Amino acid sequence: MFYLVKTPKWVRKLFAGSIWELPATQKVIYLSFDDGPHPVITSFVLDELNKFGAKATFFCVGKNVAEHPEVLTGYWNRGMLLETILLITWMAGKPVM
Repeated sequence: MFYLVKTPKWVRKLFAGSIWELPATQKVIYLSFDDGPHPVITSFVLDELNKFGAKATFFCVGKNVAEHPEVLTGYWNRGMLLETILLITWMAGKPVM
């Protein structure tokens, strides 16, 4: 499998108005997790992030949200959802939640 490490120059030229780099003033890592929530994995990941006071972005699939709403509501009730989960999903033209 072939993965690009840097954005090709032609893409940068095509989208010249976009921001492609930011000056680094500190060491930062951005975590994102896709295709959740999963009743076991999502809970484990959130617990591990919580141990270190870390944050991440979770991109959820509407079907999985419908099948496992307790995963989201459990963390919402603990006050973690708004800090750690960004829900981007649409079902029947309406946002879930």
